[in-house]
Amino acid sequence: IVGLINELLKRFKRASIEETMFNICERLENLKNEWKDSFDKPVAALLSSDPLATDKEQRKYFFMVLDREIDRMNGMLRKPKNNLLDIKKASPAEDYKQVARNADLKRTYDPPGELSVHGSRHSNDFAEISEISIIPTTDEILCRREPYLPVISGDDDLHHLPKGAARLLDRQFRLLREEMLNAFRT
Repeated sequence: IVGLINELLKRFKRASIEETMFNICERLENLKNEWKDSFDKPVAALLSSDPLATDKEQRKYFFMVLDREIDRMNGMLRKPKNNLLDIKKASPAEDYKQVARNADLKRTYDPPGELSVHGSRHSNDFAEISEISIIPTTDEILCRREPYLPVISGDDDLHHLPKGAARLLDRQFRLLREEMLNAFRT
């Protein structure tokens, strides 16, 4: 379970600042300590079918590894908590700058293909990446309008797809393809 939580904390950075995650991790550490302490009671150790109850070397190694994993887990939990305090100390001027950046991004955002209010940029401009030809068209290379590139903003709501794997794939495809095409345009 601790390994799973470490993976979650590694992949989903926002999870490390959630109160629920703190509570879960705290309970896990308490349960680990209770379990470890239960082996010190002679009656419980004799009646237990747990192999850790009889083999002290195996128990020592197991809890050493578990403690290391719990330390990693706690390390990932504490870092964002400290960063949150730094964020709260930011000046109002910095907050206004961030609000202005987000407003400017929303104002200038031009979605791909048929979703754009100005229409498609060229013959190979589509909202669905499955419809985009890997090989660039002449129309695409000569297009004067800026290509659609996905934007990652603070609130990350400037995308035509919902959050998830499809959005990530769309973003990666468009960015890698643009990196390849940029050589033709310049």
